[in-house]
Amino acid sequence: MFYGYEQLSEIEKAQVQRLRNKLFHYTDKEFSLYVTLFNAIESVTTKSTIGMNLESKLKEVCDFNPDTFTKVFYTTCHYSLIPLTESDLDAQEAYTIFETVGDMFEYLSKRKLL
Repeated sequence: MFYGYEQLSEIEKAQVQRLRNKLFHYTDKEFSLYVTLFNAIESVTTKSTIGMNLESKLKEVCDFNPDTFTKVFYTTCHYSLIPLTESDLDAQEAYTIFETVGDMFEYLSKRKLL
């Protein structure tokens, strides 16, 4: 389903399945990216993502810290196996352009589907 899914406990797998049912309109690749993005946010910022969604303000989520943003961006790319070429937006540019978590999700989902 996504990187690390097999290591989850049965309770965690059930939670993921409930989320998958809620986000049924996402393709498997989009759902995998969604989970990976929110896991990256949680691991880098050490904040709970329970109250967050795609409309959450990305700079607030990253405590207005470009380095935190960069770590979230590249961690998500790494674990989602999204190759970024030199012609792609880099994290510094993305920090100035992306307003919400959804902006990052949308950009990376397009990269993942290539």
